[in-house]
Amino acid sequence: MNQLLESARPERSTAASVSALTSGALIAGLVITVAGLGYAVLDQVALHGLVDHLHALYDPVGAYAQPTPLYIYLYSLAGLGVAGWLVTLGLTRSGARSARVVSIVITVLAALAIAPLFLTEYGGPVFPFRLTAWYVVGWLLGLLATITYRPRR
Repeated sequence: MNQLLESARPERSTAASVSALTSGALIAGLVITVAGLGYAVLDQVALHGLVDHLHALYDPVGAYAQPTPLYIYLYSLAGLGVAGWLVTLGLTRSGARSARVVSIVITVLAALAIAPLFLTEYGGPVFPFRLTAWYVVGWLLGLLATITYRPRR
C-alpha cells in the first residue's frame, strides 16, 4: 500500500527548487516594479509630484522641463523590469543552466537602466525620490536574488 501511495505522489524536480530567499526576492522585485509603475501613473494623472518637483528645480533658473519624457522613461523602465523579472523567475524555477548567467546580465543591465534616475541638475535630483525609490528597491531585490541563487541538486 505504501508503494502505491509513494508512486502516486508527483515527483519534485530538485533542479527547479530555489531557496525561499531567492524566490521571495524575485517575486517581491516584480511586485515592487509593478507598484512603481502604478505610482508613476498615479503621479502623472492625479498627484503631479514630478511636475511640482520640476518647477521647484527649474523655475529659479528660468528654465522649463517637460515631464512627459521622464514619465515615458519610468514607464519603459517598468516594462523592461517586468519582462526581466518574468524571464528570471521562469529560468530559476525551471532550473535552467542559463539562469545564473541571465540573472547576472539582467542585474547589470538594470543597473545601467536605473543610473539616469540619479541625475542631478542645478543642485537637485531631476527625478524625485518618491518616484525613484521603487526602481532602486527593485534593483536591490534583483541583486539579492542574483547573489543568493543556488540551484538545488
